Amino acid sequence: MASEFPMQALLKHFEINDPAPNDHIFAWKHPKGMRPLMRGAFLQRIGSIAKNGGCPDLKGHGIRIGGTLEYLLRGVPFDVVKSPRYSNH
Repeated sequence: MASEFPMQALLKHFEINDPAPNDHIFAWKHPKGMRPLMRGAFLQRIGSIAKNGGCPDLKGHGIRIGGTLEYLLRGVPFDVVKSPRYSNH
């Protein structure tokens, strides 16, 4: 669903997690309050989905490259897609 209907997936996320206007856009409900979606949790979830789907293990760099390619193939201009290199600090 999400790959074909990204807006519906985003709206479903908002419906489930209901982030406040000043929360991180991908904040999620945690028993101790809202939490931003962090790189490690994201990659762990993507890895689990890939494994269950019989796909090869995905790493962070490959996901960034794959996402960039997807945007470019959909016609998003390069100057919009390009971003500074990921910094871990």
